[in-house]
Amino acid sequence: MGKKLRNMTKMNNKGNTLAIVIIGIFILSILGTLILGTTSTNYQMKANDKKSEMVFYYSEQAMDELYAGIGKEVMDKVTDSYTYALESYVSEKPGNVSGEDTAQYLFARTLRKKLTDVFEDGTLVNTDPTTGVADRLMALLDSYISSATGYTSSVYLANGDLTVTYYKKETTAGNTVLTELESGDTIYDVDAIKIKDVGVKCESDTGFVSSLVTDFDINIPELSLDFHDSATGGDLSDLARCALVCEGSFLNYQGATTTDSPIIIGAGSSVKISGNVYANGDVYTRASATSTANGNAYYTRGSSLVRHNPSVTIQDNADLDINSKLFYCENDFSINAGDNVTIGNLTGTDSTNAEDSLQFFARDIETVAGTAGASFYFLGGNCFVKDDFEINGGDSSVYISGNYFGYGLRDTTTMGIHNGIEADTASTNAIGAVGGGITDENEDKDSSAFIVNGKGADVYMTGASVTLPDGTAKTMPALQKLVLLGRAYIDLDPLGTTHSYMTGESVSFRGNQNVYLASTSRADQLGGSGVESNPMRQSDLTGKYGVSSLSSLTYSMIGVDDTKIVAKRVADSGSSTEGDIYFYLRNTNPVVQTNYFRNVITVGSADYDADKRNEVIKQLGADGIDVKGFRVLSRTTGLDYYSSGAIMNVTRRGTTADLSLSTINYTSGMSSLSNPANMVNFVDIINNRAMNAKYKLKDLTAGDATAAGLFSSFADIGSATEETLGTVSTDCPYDYYINRDKLMDKIGDGSLRYTFTFATDTDNKEIYGLADIPATDAAAKTLNDKLKSILTNAGINYNSSTVAVGVFLNNESTNYGTTVNMNAGVVISERPCSVQYPFTGVIMNNHCTYLFDHAELTADEELTLFMFENVAALKEILNDDFSGTSGPTTGDVVSDNSMKYTDLVKKSNWRKDNN
Repeated sequence: MGKKLRNMTKMNNKGNTLAIVIIGIFILSILGTLILGTTSTNYQMKANDKKSEMVFYYSEQAMDELYAGIGKEVMDKVTDSYTYALESYVSEKPGNVSGEDTAQYLFARTLRKKLTDVFEDGTLVNTDPTTGVADRLMALLDSYISSATGYTSSVYLANGDLTVTYYKKETTAGNTVLTELESGDTIYDVDAIKIKDVGVKCESDTGFVSSLVTDFDINIPELSLDFHDSATGGDLSDLARCALVCEGSFLNYQGATTTDSPIIIGAGSSVKISGNVYANGDVYTRASATSTANGNAYYTRGSSLVRHNPSVTIQDNADLDINSKLFYCENDFSINAGDNVTIGNLTGTDSTNAEDSLQFFARDIETVAGTAGASFYFLGGNCFVKDDFEINGGDSSVYISGNYFGYGLRDTTTMGIHNGIEADTASTNAIGAVGGGITDENEDKDSSAFIVNGKGADVYMTGASVTLPDGTAKTMPALQKLVLLGRAYIDLDPLGTTHSYMTGESVSFRGNQNVYLASTSRADQLGGSGVESNPMRQSDLTGKYGVSSLSSLTYSMIGVDDTKIVAKRVADSGSSTEGDIYFYLRNTNPVVQTNYFRNVITVGSADYDADKRNEVIKQLGADGIDVKGFRVLSRTTGLDYYSSGAIMNVTRRGTTADLSLSTINYTSGMSSLSNPANMVNFVDIINNRAMNAKYKLKDLTAGDATAAGLFSSFADIGSATEETLGTVSTDCPYDYYINRDKLMDKIGDGSLRYTFTFATDTDNKEIYGLADIPATDAAAKTLNDKLKSILTNAGINYNSSTVAVGVFLNNESTNYGTTVNMNAGVVISERPCSVQYPFTGVIMNNHCTYLFDHAELTADEELTLFMFENVAALKEILNDDFSGTSGPTTGDVVSDNSMKYTDLVKKSNWRKDNN
């Protein structure tokens, strides 16, 4: 019995243990819940604290943005007021004895008015929210601040209203204090502005809010304006001396198939230009490229491939009379049938070495092939031609006096040192590699020579008695200097830039190329080779060696020494597989080539070749009777000359007699150029002069800093330092002066025309575009009287009902449909425009200008400067460098040039809003 009881007791002990375990687990779960709850509460407290910190941070950031926004607003008004004071000072100074006082007064008055208009409505009363002024100001302030994701910042009225208070400075017992404005005070008495109780609030998307409140103190700066007169470098004066600036940047913008020049003289017209001229033409026809070679795109002009447009094209039977100190053509000056071109000095004197003599630059001067009867008169000054003077038209008459500089030179180098010898780059070893037919775009653009191809040409370079197109009889002064740093050429590859064969003449006549044909009988030329005739048919040559094309045929295969001979293929019209192959003597030394040419055509010379001489005579005219001549050297003129090749004189002796041919040896009449280094230095100098003339439109008028001696003498060219002259970094003169973005903002796709009217007593402010000067202001009267005086001096009757004076800004999309219907002023055009009648001032065209009928352009420096200085529409579209004036300009801006907005705007009483 006792044993059984004990067993039962052990069994009950197991149940008690289970209960104890269950109770323990329950207690632990309670403790875990308490711990987790405490952790969660702590996390929420930290998150809330973080949110609170962030809203305070963003509200503080918004306050800083508000501060910066107000500061920028104030500084903008300071800048605007200063600019207005400067412009007014410049325009009013000629009529005011105390110009500085006027500028100081205008600045202070304008700034106070602009600031009170921003922060109130100018009535100088404490603003009341019901007036709407507070709403406007609140919206302005609110625009200064930004919000972040999850947080929204805004401006609010801390005390239910917004107070703007104005203060003035008063001095009592030597102490200066600010006091509120009183009744009777005006905006011009304001020295400080305070905006009180401006609140900034930041609220999170979960409801957390932080608010800050401050006052803003705006102090009107006391600037000591120190304006004085100083030159801007004469850049606007350079522009003002121009009658015409044409860039030609958008030729054929309508997709036309023809090519235009920046300047076109209409057929049958009689045009006069008195003033400087710039014409580019570097932009090509917009049509797709016809062919490419060596990375260059070629376009079609007529039936020829070209890579540029002429700068000036004179259509048939036109008269062009140019009176200028600077006439700059980036590209060709193209003369057509029956044209008469006279280029003279603006001063009326024909001095050739004076600082103010005419400077004429062109890439190429040409009378166009297939035309006849053109005349060209260069009356004095300096004629600079980078490429050739090409007389391609028949019966062309050319008269040149003064100085002629053909300055293109493509020389070779030895160990990196220029040797002054014209480069010859014909180096291909494949006879067929040079391709197709001849075009009028020869690659030899950097070699300067006279090329006379036109039948009946007459070239005078020694002075001549002539009757000019206007009927004036004139004895032209003799040529003083002649520099020809180039030779004629045979174009082996019409589409490339690596296959020119330079010949021995600096003055070349049609047919001279035959002199250089290699002989099939001489062993040191083609004798013993497979070339049976020169030229030889392509099919005969390829058939003889059993090849299908010239590209498989080399010089060595046919037994020709390619160091002595070079080939050229001229395709038959319309054929890509047949043509003639010409073989020419090859020599890169101009002295050797010149002597060869002279000896071959000189009767009695050991190397005389009668057949070649007769071929030259035959090519020069029909049986030798139609050539007038090339007369260049006369020892009586004291001519100073240099040529890198032969000069051949051709004179007509009679209707049946033979021509008299003579050559001038390779010569160094200008002894300083006999040194190759000096020659290269000379070219660098001329190139720099051309670049300065292009970008700065410099005519180097006497008095300019760079004028002294530039064109007066080349006696000591070797020691000159002009090659270091700098040029401005800009694409073109049009963009140099005109900000096209500002121009487009003003005129869009249309035009803007200001035509001035003149009152006898009360002057109209709209004449000048100076809207801030009242019509009765004395300054407006002064400006009006000055413009009348300028027009009177220019011979313009401003009171005539048929006379229009003004400004024309044009972007109308008609092709030559926009006519300049004004007598005087400034024209700036993005599109083609035409001129038919006399115009005084300047025309700037980014496209092209068509001059026809009796157009007469006259530059007037005083009128053009007046327009750019006083017409708002012109000042607003100038580039920043020219936003001032060429006369009175700015001096020191302020007494403290480091002023910033933090000097003008303060935060005061910054506090946290506990509401």
